[in-house]
Amino acid sequence: LCLLAVPPMLDAPEHYKPIQPGSLVEPARVGEVMISSIPTGEKRGRISGLRVCDSARLYTFNEYACTGKGTLIEVDIRNEDGSSGGALLGNDGRLLGVILGQFAGRTVSVPAAWVKQLLDRYDRDRTLTDMIRERVMLGDFEFARRLARTMTDPLAQTTAYEEIADGQFAARNLNGASESLKDAMWAALSFPHEGQADRRLKQIVRKQAKRRFYNDAEKTTGRISDPGDESQAFLIIGKAERKAGRYARYTFGRAAAAAERMKPGKRRDSRLRRVAKAQTQAKYHDDARGTARLITKESRKESLLRWITSRED
Repeated sequence: LCLLAVPPMLDAPEHYKPIQPGSLVEPARVGEVMISSIPTGEKRGRISGLRVCDSARLYTFNEYACTGKGTLIEVDIRNEDGSSGGALLGNDGRLLGVILGQFAGRTVSVPAAWVKQLLDRYDRDRTLTDMIRERVMLGDFEFARRLARTMTDPLAQTTAYEEIADGQFAARNLNGASESLKDAMWAALSFPHEGQADRRLKQIVRKQAKRRFYNDAEKTTGRISDPGDESQAFLIIGKAERKAGRYARYTFGRAAAAAERMKPGKRRDSRLRRVAKAQTQAKYHDDARGTARLITKESRKESLLRWITSRED
């Protein structure tokens, strides 16, 4: 990775110069002789196959290993602890890939050109992030948003939109802050994992609710896929509404409905308990009892019902 990231130095010795990555389209050939860098030294072997990338499976192995648009390199050497990140060199000195590790019983590597693309994209987005922060400090929010739209990494893009929204809110540009947080929502939906996207969407909901963009927060919550995270997001909105002196019964009801859709178990009961407690504190006692009765474990249910009754008195 370091060799790929460092620009060529004209006066550097040949063995210190960056290795040229292989072709993006055809990173390696089956049967090609290669040298692998492992903790115990170098090991020679051959390319045993080029696996078509299956993003659904590979994301569970390494979420940045695959974009679904290429192949992984299989090699016939045995993987060792600490091999990940090692270089895979062709017989001609060309950098073929970077070792991922063991997958489905085989040692696999990411094509070097993919890694080079990732580094180029990271450097570009990092430069854009600095430019966006400078524009925000100067109050040039529209130009900052235009820069954010050109970013390719959804995580960096989401963060950029949130920072723009923070600057706009500080400048009392409420409409602009609302729109920037909506942009952050759309960027977060591009995350490769639903769970990762849901966590970021909850963060955006928290910001929207704190800034009293309640309708926007509810729309963002509607994009959350996991019912447990959706329930938590509605709970965040409801508590913010109560703090602002607003009527939150409907929002708490939606939090309970989302929790009810969760898979029966301890996590579901815990989420229902939190919603029932929030309803009780807001003096929606009948609603709280209804939520408590959805709890599966009888001992938890009875304990919570007694607590609700004690708070009502």
